[in-house]
Amino acid sequence: MSNIVHVQRANVILDIKEEQKQRYVDMGYDVIDDKGNVIVKSVPQDILGWQTAYADLQKALAKVEAENAKLKAQLKEFSKPETEKKSKK
Repeated sequence: MSNIVHVQRANVILDIKEEQKQRYVDMGYDVIDDKGNVIVKSVPQDILGWQTAYADLQKALAKVEAENAKLKAQLKEFSKPETEKKSKK
């Protein structure tokens, strides 16, 4: 017996076989769990979907770049010789 997977697009939820999952994702359906949480996000099907995905990625990139800069500053502080660290105090 094959596993059943739930997919959703807009307000339509379908129960499909596991083997059909990728086909439905390619058609714009998200794979969801029993509680409705998205497990696999579909490929955007229109320009608005692509714009939204791009905006989300830009926000994530900005967050990661800020964290990266902070970590680089911390690394620079930790890699200073002991004499420089003492002179600051």
